Amino acid sequence: DTRLVDTAMPTVAAQFGELAQFSWVFAVFMITSTATVPLFGRLSDIYGRKPFVLLGIGFFVVGTVLCAQATSFIQLILFRGVQGIGAGALKPLTMTVLADIFPLEQRARLQAIVSGSWGCAIIIAPLVGGFLVDYVGWRWVFYLTVPFCLIAAWLLVWKMDGNWKRDGANFNDYTGAALLTGSIILCLLALLQIGKAPSSGEANVLGLMGGSAILMVGFVVAERYTTQPLIPLAIFRNRSVAVASVGGFLTGLTIWSTSSFMPLYVQGVLGTSAIGAGASVAPLMLAWMVTSSIGGFLLLMRGYRATAVLGLVVMGIGSLLLTRLSPANSYEQTVLSASLIGFGGMALTAFLLALQNSVVIRQLGVVTAISEFTRGLGGAIGSSLTGSVLNNELDLRMTTTIPAESSSASALLASPRALLDPTLRAQLPPSSLSALQDALAGSLNVAFLVPCIAAVLAILVSLWLPGGKATRIKPVEEHIS
Repeated sequence: DTRLVDTAMPTVAAQFGELAQFSWVFAVFMITSTATVPLFGRLSDIYGRKPFVLLGIGFFVVGTVLCAQATSFIQLILFRGVQGIGAGALKPLTMTVLADIFPLEQRARLQAIVSGSWGCAIIIAPLVGGFLVDYVGWRWVFYLTVPFCLIAAWLLVWKMDGNWKRDGANFNDYTGAALLTGSIILCLLALLQIGKAPSSGEANVLGLMGGSAILMVGFVVAERYTTQPLIPLAIFRNRSVAVASVGGFLTGLTIWSTSSFMPLYVQGVLGTSAIGAGASVAPLMLAWMVTSSIGGFLLLMRGYRATAVLGLVVMGIGSLLLTRLSPANSYEQTVLSASLIGFGGMALTAFLLALQNSVVIRQLGVVTAISEFTRGLGGAIGSSLTGSVLNNELDLRMTTTIPAESSSASALLASPRALLDPTLRAQLPPSSLSALQDALAGSLNVAFLVPCIAAVLAILVSLWLPGGKATRIKPVEEHIS
């Protein structure tokens, strides 16, 4: 779904005329899916996986149908939020089910199978999405996923064995869930406001960040005194959990903020069709799929640290190359640079298995949720921050580098069709087209500094992962209780 939406978004932005709200479609999905991950992970530890996977599918289907019916950018943003709630259940629980059933050695190999099936989907999705956008209509990008969701629900109901309830505990940390969700939402809203309306924007950002900090402090206090915490904070005393969580956050930030804005670069700067924009992300996803599979085998031979560092170094090189792109670069050069970002999949495999392998069985749900939560939070913050930097930089370039006589340029932020609509693009004078391309390319170069910095930090953090070959380590109970 995410890759389908990535492909469609430049065309949707052209139709609705809202480039300034482009990043919101990604950010709101990441906000709701990230904020709900810990809740679903904790509830599944108590009541079982199956009911919450079904609930997640239900939310996702409803949100998908509503997105297909959206008549404005505001509606699309709101309905993507509904989709995100469903994704908040599906993302962690699918991997948790595997961890319930299989030991480390089999999970490392199963990761290759899961990554392969997932990778095939995300490679095909941009191509199919581009075809639908160009020849059928962008709304079918959403309708396409509904039958697959219904098939998954049917298989789950009739084929999945297992208890509906795992133990007799009752979840009562609704205060903690509300405080954490509120803190995340306020933080991401603040990032989206950076640079807007300088006179009042700074006050808004400070107010939102202050509110986020207060709620986070309240969350930490609440978790210390509840009997069934949403996230047992003591679990972060385990070095593997702490390092894998931070590393997953930074890697998720790099991958998602890059993949979300690559179609905009390819379609807006290089002038490709929606199919070309979708295809530009496919090599990145292919690299993610292949390196995730390789990572599962490599960590059994070389360990978590070596596997993560190798993938992150290549990812860092790719993110650096994206900051140097220009309209003079070919489509192939652009896509090749972006594909190196996909090597972060190797690190994500190492982070996930290091985290799962450091706790007892009864906490697999919560630690897998933490993995998805931190990775998703990184993607949400990355998309928000990258989008804010892009909008601010583009606004600056519009007023300082675009010729005053270019009326189409002055209207770009309000109506991006000049670059994203092939018909209007063809009508632009060469000088105006070149100026617009340079402005958008330069703005995205600056915006891509966000994932580039995150990649460097991820390399440094991964050096703290355990060295040596990956084996089953018996955790110290009091460190994770």
